[in-house]
Amino acid sequence: MRTRARRVMVAALAIGLVLMLAIPVSAARMIRYRGETSQGDPVRFSVLKKQDGRRFVRAFVVYFTTSCEAPQVDVLGFTFDRRRLDETGTFHYEFRNEDLFAYSVYIGGTVRFRSAEGTFEFNYPTLTEEDQAHLCTTGVLDWSAERGRSVPAGPSPSSSDGRLLTVDRRGELTVAER
Repeated sequence: MRTRARRVMVAALAIGLVLMLAIPVSAARMIRYRGETSQGDPVRFSVLKKQDGRRFVRAFVVYFTTSCEAPQVDVLGFTFDRRRLDETGTFHYEFRNEDLFAYSVYIGGTVRFRSAEGTFEFNYPTLTEEDQAHLCTTGVLDWSAERGRSVPAGPSPSSSDGRLLTVDRRGELTVAER
């Protein structure tokens, strides 16, 4: 009887060990967040949680409306990819471009388990019909987002309709009409 119980126990342990080896203990996950700015425009991003515990903001997309010194309103979107979260869940993205399309952008925030919040500011110069320079800005906007689904890590979520300004890792800007 003892031999039979021992065989069953060894078999159960062997099956358990095989199952543990077959299923990764902590695969990388993509956690999606969605919310809005203080202007009521959408904000969304994903957090990539790697197997080693490091977390990265991925595909942060925010839409916003700028006001200009001259009577003009632009509705734009902005996205960046891959910023590491520090131990407290905080991230910052600040960039100033002085090329043909000059602009400055600041995005910062804190990501917690169920929610995230932060601030956003976008500024750029433009010309009036009379070729007078003036500043367009969002001012400092607040944004907040709630945690959505968690899925296995894969490609970044795609952007939605509108004009989207994208900055790659080298700081190069692309403008896409959707």
